[in-house]
Amino acid sequence: MNFYADTDRDILWIIHRKVAGTSLRKALDVAMTIPAEEALPHNASMRTITVVRHPWDRITSGMFNIFNGGPEVPFAQRISEEITSREGPHAVDWHFWPQWYVIDGFRVDDVILFENLAEGWCRLQSEYDLPELGHFNKGDGHDWRLPEGEPFDWSPLLPWYEPDFAFCEEWKRA
Repeated sequence: MNFYADTDRDILWIIHRKVAGTSLRKALDVAMTIPAEEALPHNASMRTITVVRHPWDRITSGMFNIFNGGPEVPFAQRISEEITSREGPHAVDWHFWPQWYVIDGFRVDDVILFENLAEGWCRLQSEYDLPELGHFNKGDGHDWRLPEGEPFDWSPLLPWYEPDFAFCEEWKRA
């Protein structure tokens, strides 16, 4: 469940996994999220906001902080087991769903980049009287460019994740 209808502020939030989701849910005091089919009607009348993150950075965070597998399981093997061996985005764990896949069919009025979350949140705070955004579940900070100290070939993942790069022209694909 990636959707939260904030009826007090008239905002539909799309909260992705591995994109400060815990921090957002705590700041917004989210007790329960709703599935897409329940969120879609809110999309017609509420302002819709989401935070997105560079897809390779997001996947790397998930692999090292959720689906670690231990140091004996190489990064490429974890990617294969959790993502590329699956039949499509619907078949991977929701931590690895492409962001476009979650947003598909929704009008999005405001996209905040994870990389600029502090600035984006400050802007939203003044506009919507939002609380401070705490920092929870900070990962280990692995660099997607060198997830295990060596460059990684992300090209096999491009067919599913290419649309995510449309969120930010500055993001690099490799």
